[in-house]
Amino acid sequence: MKPPYDLTLREAVRQRMSPPNGESVTQIARDTGITTQTLYNWRSQWQKQGQLVPATNRPAEQWSAADKLAAVIQTAGPGLPKDLLMPLLGRS
Repeated sequence: MKPPYDLTLREAVRQRMSPPNGESVTQIARDTGITTQTLYNWRSQWQKQGQLVPATNRPAEQWSAADKLAAVIQTAGPGLPKDLLMPLLGRS
């Protein structure tokens, strides 16, 4: 069964949620017609995959420690042992 939203759209939404854009789920839902629940589900999935999608659209200075660590992990590149650090985020 094909997902109702293609990967291109989902990636565009992820980029809108992620820094430096940091758009709110509510705004993206209004713009795209995708339900807020679907967007929250996607954000949760991306976070579990280690993607940099903060749980808030606040400035980086106000992010949680978990969101800041996720940003460090993602930007550090392939040399960082993500399998060791992901449990610190509560993600597997």
